[in-house]
Amino acid sequence: MQGQHKLTLNNFYEESIRKAKQYLESRYSFGICHKDDEDYPESISSQSWITWKIKVKNDLYPLTLIIAIPETFPDKLPKIYLSRKNFLDIAPIPHVDKNRFVCTRDPNVGFINEDKVGEALVELVRIATEEIINKGIKKGNIGDFVEEFLAYWHEECEFKFLSLYTPTDDIEKLKVITFLKTFLNSKTIIVKTKEEAEKWLAPFKIEIDERQIREALYLPLPKPIPIPPLPQKNKDVYKIVK
Repeated sequence: MQGQHKLTLNNFYEESIRKAKQYLESRYSFGICHKDDEDYPESISSQSWITWKIKVKNDLYPLTLIIAIPETFPDKLPKIYLSRKNFLDIAPIPHVDKNRFVCTRDPNVGFINEDKVGEALVELVRIATEEIINKGIKKGNIGDFVEEFLAYWHEECEFKFLSLYTPTDDIEKLKVITFLKTFLNSKTIIVKTKEEAEKWLAPFKIEIDERQIREALYLPLPKPIPIPPLPQKNKDVYKIVK
């Protein structure tokens, strides 16, 4: 019985993918994006995704998009990527990451109408084109960079530290001090002086690791936060703070 259910589910997925492919073929210049294609997304596995390439007639900028369809479509959302040339021409823009992925929907809350899989896919292409790419080219969603920065910072930053320092508009030398044991879910504190840290930690009986006291330079960023690409080299940092 379980095997029969799995077969039925697989048939449903295959039929949904067939309908979506047929619908896209009727509306765009359509092709298969093979593993050896320069535009094939490196961040996905060819074994679990079906990849198509479409050309979108776009007045602002002609687009070639890669549509990656999961084998469990429509239960799992497809992914849309820019071609390599498109990415080099227009990046950076909000909601397009370094892998050329265009974020059209939150996969945790998004869903596709299983009765209109083709229409749903075309709608995702429209969102990618009009609401993300075109707005990005025209700098109409530039403020989204700040939202993305804050969201990814909270999600991906694993380094946790305490701080007694209040940021200012001045460049300052600071101390990064490590504890001998974890305190308040951290082993590091940022302060202006070692004495300041010792005084604050004394009531909690927390000792400083004398071998792990490092100097740091606080560099205030311009307001608002500069748009990507963010500084990668010393020269890039110098341009911001000079």
